[in-house]
This record gives sequence, C-alpha cells and structure tokens, in this order.
Amino acid sequence: MTWLRDIDRWFCAEISPYESQYTALAMRLTGTIDNARDLVHDAYAQVLSQEKWRQIDNPRAYVMRTIYNLGLNSIRRARVVSMQQLADADAITQVDISPDAFDTFSDREELGRVLAAVEQLPPQCRKVVVMRRIEDLPPREVARRLNLSLSTVEKHLARGLVLLADLLDAEPEVTVPLKTTRPARMTSFQAWQSRLLRR
Repeated sequence: MTWLRDIDRWFCAEISPYESQYTALAMRLTGTIDNARDLVHDAYAQVLSQEKWRQIDNPRAYVMRTIYNLGLNSIRRARVVSMQQLADADAITQVDISPDAFDTFSDREELGRVLAAVEQLPPQCRKVVVMRRIEDLPPREVARRLNLSLSTVEKHLARGLVLLADLLDAEPEVTVPLKTTRPARMTSFQAWQSRLLRR
C-alpha cells in the first residue's frame, strides 16, 4: 500500500515534469525568479484544489493558462508595472501546448526502447510486469489470472523490474548532436520508465 493519493500521482506524472516551462512563462509575466516561483506555486495550489481534476484533458495547458491568468491579475493589481512586463503579457496571448516534431519523434523512439526491453523479459515476468505496471491491475487480480500465489506475483514483479532496469541501462543511447538545446523536462519515456520501475 502506498501513501500517495491519486491526485499526487497525477501531479507527479502530468504537471511536475513541465515546471521549467511554467517558471519561464511566469518569469516573463513577473520579471523576477522569486515572483515567478510564487506564481507557479499559486497555480499549483489552484489546480490541486480542483475537485474535478480528473476531467482536465491537457494538464500542462491547464497549468500554463492558470499561470497566465494569475500573472495578468497580478499585473492588473500592481500599482507600478514595468513596460517590459506589459509587452511580455501582450505577447503571450496563446500558449503553444502541442508537442513539436522533436518531442514526438523522441517519445516514439523511447517508447519503442521500453517495449523492446519488456519483450526481452522472461515470459512469466513479462506477464506480471505488463499486468501490474501497464494494465495497473491489483496484485490479487494478477495472481488470480495467472493462477499464482500473491508472493510469487511479487517475486516475478521484483525480478522483472530489476531485469527491465538492467536492460534499459545496458542499451546504449544514440546521441545525435542537436543544433538547439531543449529545456529539461521529463520525456514520456522517462514517465513510462518511472511508472514501470516504481516500487
């Protein structure tokens, strides 16, 4: 049993990986890193207080829009606003939320690596890992479906996760020098890897 609530897992997987992007947007609106961090945390608080958080289709876009709206409200309330803040606020009329070609390509490539590694697992370990980590079935249901004891399911899962981590670490990553640097964020591969390897 874990102490994380569903909303905590959702926040870690869907919102937290994009914090650098949220902070960059907030910096453009506030002008200082401290105010930007406060704005991002205010947006987090507002999002986490939503009762219908499961219905948010695109959490990243929702947080970006929340930051933008909170930033505009703070600019409106401020007595003194720099001209740069006004110009930046006007320039940020639409936040681009779609993944670009780089993200799409790298996510597909990384997902392929994970799936290939899962296929290399021994059959019983693979079944347990897929049922527990991808299909998100409870351990008792996995044990029932595979006609195994609960402790055997846990052993297969532990062994499968260790083997999977070794396979993913052993695979050489092909690095191609890029002309531009990308902001640090958790890729979908890292999210999948994190989900598969969480204990």
